[in-house]
Amino acid sequence: MLHYKEVTRLSEENVVPLKPPHQRRFQTLNIDGLGNINTEEGYNRAVEPIPKLLEQIADQLQGQPQAAGTINLNVKFPLSISCQWVICQFHQQFPNITLDIVDQNGKRTYLQGNQLPPQKR
Repeated sequence: MLHYKEVTRLSEENVVPLKPPHQRRFQTLNIDGLGNINTEEGYNRAVEPIPKLLEQIADQLQGQPQAAGTINLNVKFPLSISCQWVICQFHQQFPNITLDIVDQNGKRTYLQGNQLPPQKR
């Protein structure tokens, strides 16, 4: 069971809260320890730092899909498939923002602004 008071520490002064499911703009996936999606052993990866951080940034950019710039993130662990899914959703909402994410092993995830086609609705 998720507790909405869980936080991700960015520094001693800054924390990103976990939003209740009905307030989240990005869909996260249930992933088990082997990386399988939607198994009984899996848990929702909304508690991971990347989804929470991108939710907060998207909230600050709300109503500004033309926003442009670069977000550089250094993360401790390799990105889960759920985090990758959230990154794609963020990039579709804010196509002019470049995301440059590097894990502690040096693996880079890089999405240059204006490279993905807009999502059709």
